[in-house]
Amino acid sequence: MPDTPANIVELGFGQTEPLTVRLHGLIRNYPKGVGIIKEFIQNSDDAGARRVEIIMDWRSHDAEQLPAPEMKELNGPALLVFNDQTFTDDDFRSIQEIGQSGKSRTIAKTGRFGFGFNASYNITDYPGFISGDSIAFFDPHQNLIPQAKQGSGLGGRWKLTETFWQQYPDLLSPFFAGGLKQDETQFNGTIFRLPLRTESQASNSQICSEPFTEDDFQRILQQLSEFGSELLLFLKHVLFIQVSEISSDGKKRVVLDLSTNNCDEVVRHRTQLNSAAASEYDLLHNLRGSNSDNAPQVSYRHAITVNSDKGQEYHLWRIVNGFYNDEQDRVLDAAADMLVHDEKAVPWVGAAARLEHDMETHRLVPTPVEGRLYCSLPLQEQTRLPVHINGFFDLDSSRQSLTADRSLVGKDACRVQWNELLIEHSLSRAYVHLLEELTADCSAKEVDAYYKLWPNADQPPSGLLEKLPSCVYQQASTKQIIHSCREQQPWTTISAVSLAPESWEAIQEPLIADNMLLPRPALPASIIHGYEKAAVNVNWLTPAAVREQLRVDEDINLPLAEITRPCLTNREWLVLLLRFCISDNPGREIEGLPLALLADGKLH
Repeated sequence: MPDTPANIVELGFGQTEPLTVRLHGLIRNYPKGVGIIKEFIQNSDDAGARRVEIIMDWRSHDAEQLPAPEMKELNGPALLVFNDQTFTDDDFRSIQEIGQSGKSRTIAKTGRFGFGFNASYNITDYPGFISGDSIAFFDPHQNLIPQAKQGSGLGGRWKLTETFWQQYPDLLSPFFAGGLKQDETQFNGTIFRLPLRTESQASNSQICSEPFTEDDFQRILQQLSEFGSELLLFLKHVLFIQVSEISSDGKKRVVLDLSTNNCDEVVRHRTQLNSAAASEYDLLHNLRGSNSDNAPQVSYRHAITVNSDKGQEYHLWRIVNGFYNDEQDRVLDAAADMLVHDEKAVPWVGAAARLEHDMETHRLVPTPVEGRLYCSLPLQEQTRLPVHINGFFDLDSSRQSLTADRSLVGKDACRVQWNELLIEHSLSRAYVHLLEELTADCSAKEVDAYYKLWPNADQPPSGLLEKLPSCVYQQASTKQIIHSCREQQPWTTISAVSLAPESWEAIQEPLIADNMLLPRPALPASIIHGYEKAAVNVNWLTPAAVREQLRVDEDINLPLAEITRPCLTNREWLVLLLRFCISDNPGREIEGLPLALLADGKLH
């Protein structure tokens, strides 16, 4: 007899995943390293913080007056991260969600995946924080926090009332290292505290089986120190970052301190872009069909003092940043494709060049760096460029490298295409904008140093960046970024100057004296090759052009001392000009050229 609807048994069914298993998978994409700290800096920046402090507290704290005896596990050594912004109600909701970041549709914020905070599980099983009037802890294993143990959640949150202070002071005192004050019921900022995972905790953890050790912290500290002032370059709000250690006996030592010296200037220019981005996707609509020069773009200097084990250093950077579109809207079309697949994309890019003070001349000297690729904060990749470059790139699951696999299909293919178009059409424009701005930073005596900041097309970056140098030279073809011999308004375009062949560089001096527009100093061969590889026409000096420049209608018939035309007053120059003029055909007729110095001592 067949079953009837009345006697069919329905059984519960469907895939589930314990939170600890999910977190275990997530932290595989966040390797134990400096990326953990960068996530906290990025989250602080997205929250609008100006100051971030990272504190490694090696002390064990009193653990008597706690909501539950098991919570003594929280009071051992811990990593703390302070920022000067307080959680909003939306922040409290968002931090409890995984992969559902409220920033995913906010272009003013770099974070977009909703996973950043969970990098903390590389360090601890029990991250906690104080913000505003609340203290909260996460307990994915449900074995420590009373609410979690009772099955009413995966953590616990309390209000910082006077009563709570009186009953559980030992839960709060470990936060003093991050700036919390005794009996404070409204903290103006946020302190994350990550109790270090011990060996015993690691042996039972379903999230991570590795303890977090002193060696782990020292490696992170070394990586942070290597970045130095460069951590601040492309952030939207943060101006100060400090890293310190508190020893087991309570002595505090600042190991790295980054301080912006010209806060007003930096904030003013950053605010222009943040305000434009606050219009959300109206910005993308307004950029469409417009010339990139009309888009919100800024250029400013960022002066940073770095205090570290090396002593005190002063770093100065020229920053350009903004929204760079192309005339055919290819970048915006790619952004629209990304949005269709629920991926955030905006043509927000920038570039930064180091400027050094010459102590003898008191001038600024453009200085090459080992260029890095940034997505607000530096990624692991070095670019073989002499400047740093930043973009709103799509990143792979590790969030340390660009999505670059050209074999991807479907929605993932558009992520690679977005990165390619952002580099070719937006980043190339930002790089050229940087070169334009640097012409005002350096005098004529620093031009050779300035040219070292151009991309080397003979040694291009690898991967998706390989086309960037050619794109830069194409964009540079109409820009006044070539230093010429002209004293007034010396900067001009590549098409306006004539270039001497490499074996005839000496010919430049007499021709400059004759008012021919040539580069001064001579353009490096790498820059000339860059233009040529980008199919940009350059004007080479030819014997025919010089013959036409020199040709006269009447015999000069004067001794050199009486000649007023500068290029004809020097015997060595005359020989050089003559040799060049006949170099294309030694037997050529050179009648009409004032290059014959006869026995009478006169020029004919």
